[in-house]
Amino acid sequence: MNLRPRPITNESPRRPARRPLLHFLWSCSGANQEVLAACPRSEHVKFAGIGATVFFTGLLAALSGGYAFYTVFNSTPLAVVFGLLWGGIIFNLDRFVVATIKKDGAFSRQLLLAIPRLLLAIALAVVIAKPLELRIFQGEIEEILAQQKMEKGAAAGAEFRMRSEELDARRSALQATTEARREQRERDYQDYKCECDGTCGTGQRGRGSECARKEEKYRQSNVEYQQTKAVNDAEIAAIGQQINELDAAASTARQTAEAQAATGLLARLSASKSLPQGPGNFIVLLFLLIEVAPILTKLLSPRGPYDELLARIEHQFYLEQIRLIEAEKLAVNKEVSLRSGLHRAEVDAEVQQKQQTLRAVADARMEIVQDQIDAWLAEERIRQLTRRPPASARKDLHDEK
Repeated sequence: MNLRPRPITNESPRRPARRPLLHFLWSCSGANQEVLAACPRSEHVKFAGIGATVFFTGLLAALSGGYAFYTVFNSTPLAVVFGLLWGGIIFNLDRFVVATIKKDGAFSRQLLLAIPRLLLAIALAVVIAKPLELRIFQGEIEEILAQQKMEKGAAAGAEFRMRSEELDARRSALQATTEARREQRERDYQDYKCECDGTCGTGQRGRGSECARKEEKYRQSNVEYQQTKAVNDAEIAAIGQQINELDAAASTARQTAEAQAATGLLARLSASKSLPQGPGNFIVLLFLLIEVAPILTKLLSPRGPYDELLARIEHQFYLEQIRLIEAEKLAVNKEVSLRSGLHRAEVDAEVQQKQQTLRAVADARMEIVQDQIDAWLAEERIRQLTRRPPASARKDLHDEK
């Protein structure tokens, strides 16, 4: 059996029979499907598993974000839209993180390059897990929010209750004063009665001086009691009215404070801090394992056929680009040389033309100068001839002398 890999050419490898679910999972993993299709089945299964992890992480992120947005907007359509948007963002980030990890170099180098991606995966795990934690522990969080609402209501009515308690203490003191006056009147009455009956005091039955004195004392106590009771009852009634008004104001303040108590996302996040840390940490750890699973799979898995084929294709592409760059450089250099030669030829032709022009101008000037000299010589000869007589005439003249 020939196990040698098929040579990589510029043509795309032939795809096997179309399997939508498998190719969808490959797309989720961020793998090159044309390269992966030419790999053994083991690579198909590995990248399908990575893609499924990325897809379900995005799906959980969509559910988590949808619940979080529902607590914010209290609207199902908006929660669905923003939840899908949030899930798409997380899915794209996870797909990018997994796709950018390449199996080349030593493991320590791969781990060093994967550290930022691992940190990003940890942050995404925390972001995804928190809204789901709020949904899972919704009952406990509602109880904490209800307790906080009651505490806020109680704090809002505390001032009114304090004033009401002060008035109630004043009312109790007035009632005690009235009761003390009544008891004093009853004692004076018993003293008066038993003195007149002869069962106490002097022991003399009938209305004597002592009986009259105690009767007068009793009547005075009764008058004081009636006066005290009338004044205190009026003040007690006024205090009761004030207490009722304060109780109504306290109830209104409590209801207002409870109605204004926050129950949104921030309040739920704050309330979740009061829960035991164990369950919440467990959920975060679970999502952390889900989030880093594709990255750890890529890091821990050995270099496979997909990585070899992808490296060969990328290397061939790199070499092809270098050849194209060199060819473009050569073409540019040729064009530059050609333009330089043409320019030099144009310059030489222009210089030669200028030299010929200058030579022609110089020759023309020389001819003009020569013509001027010849004309001058001719004029000089004529002038000389006109000034001096001919030689025969000079000889005849000499003979005459």
